[in-house]
Amino acid sequence: MKLTIEGTPREIKNVLQAIGGSKEHKIINSLKEIDTLANTALSQANQALEQIIQISAHH
Repeated sequence: MKLTIEGTPREIKNVLQAIGGSKEHKIINSLKEIDTLANTALSQANQALEQIIQISAHH
């Protein structure tokens, strides 16, 4: 593959930053999704623990 970018130094810099920013954006979104999933799992685990504690308290 050959990629040629023509333009002023500023234009080239902006294009390269946009490409890099896109990768960073995908990584950040992936981390946010992982964080959301982890928080959901933790919330569900806490709810299950509360139910176990309530059941145990009644016995």
